[in-house]
Amino acid sequence: TGDDSFYSVYSPFHRRWRSMGTPDPLSAPDTIPTPDLPSGFDLGDIDREDPDVELPEPGEAAALRALEAFVEDGLARYGDERDRLDGSGTSRLSPYITLGVLSPRTAAVRSEAAGGGTGSPGSAKWLAELCWRDFMADLLYHRPDLLDTPFRSRWSAMEWTGSDADFEAWRDGRTGVPAVDAAMRQLRETGWISNRSRMVAAQFLAKNLRVDWRRGEAVFKDWLLDGDTSSNVGNWQWAAGLGVDNAPYFRVMSPVSQAEKHDPDGSWLREWAPYSEGDPSPQDPVVDPKASRKAYLEAAKGVPGADDDPPIRRPRLDLATPAQLQVIDGVGPETAGAIADGLARGKQLRDIPGVGPEIADAVRARFAGG
Repeated sequence: TGDDSFYSVYSPFHRRWRSMGTPDPLSAPDTIPTPDLPSGFDLGDIDREDPDVELPEPGEAAALRALEAFVEDGLARYGDERDRLDGSGTSRLSPYITLGVLSPRTAAVRSEAAGGGTGSPGSAKWLAELCWRDFMADLLYHRPDLLDTPFRSRWSAMEWTGSDADFEAWRDGRTGVPAVDAAMRQLRETGWISNRSRMVAAQFLAKNLRVDWRRGEAVFKDWLLDGDTSSNVGNWQWAAGLGVDNAPYFRVMSPVSQAEKHDPDGSWLREWAPYSEGDPSPQDPVVDPKASRKAYLEAAKGVPGADDDPPIRRPRLDLATPAQLQVIDGVGPETAGAIADGLARGKQLRDIPGVGPEIADAVRARFAGG
């Protein structure tokens, strides 16, 4: 941000992200450094483990083909169809990106080229999703406590009253709410569900069943082929209304209306929750969606304490740019460049030419890790 703190809301992060332009992908390295190992060191073997879901075609070449297919056939309609519960309007590239098989820079550059910069609504929306991924990573970087702590401190007082039986019904796709059951059954069988399905399932667990969001996050992390830690944690906190991106706690999705809107012909429900016959109405549900929504809202309104903002964290010194360093009195372009270069080489401030005790103290006061 302008004051060197981190962004806690997506919109300004996105504006800044777009203003910086899309960096070109890095060239492949000529060599990959290997560790120095003692002579005769046994590298061991990795046992082959057969997957219980169908895996995407492996390798970068396959990932690039999948990217090209999406750009040619799906990008233009992405903005209109990305919310379909069956996932047919999405790129399905997330496993490749999560595992590092496909560079997000490569994906962004190709999308921009196909969409004429940001002129294509589909391209602009897909780039915004790549930006959301970076936003989630940035949040967890600055707030590593988010792994198990609510973004807004007040929500630590929220009582998760859901039972083990409720959790197991959700996990196994036995809630009696077709959209939720379809999402969880598809996830277990394929290792992937659409983003909209993830939100529906996550909110139902946290807000309707009032089961601790961390239990659901662990299931998603375990089952998803694209189980990225920062995205998974951040999105679960968003769905549970714990303050990420200022998402209000009182926003509670209706799994019925979500299915009506994003699976209008009921084909997805019929495939993954056949008992529904395509009808999104609950059938002998573990909880009534409307009544449980009301109970959740009453409980959430009763959480004591102000909606405290998280503490502003100082930016990390090892990531400081020359421009950030020049804000400090007495640090000009030459000194800022020397500091950035020295830190990149692993030097301590005291060992960098031109950095006296006064400047070193000023740098430590402004940056963390000095």
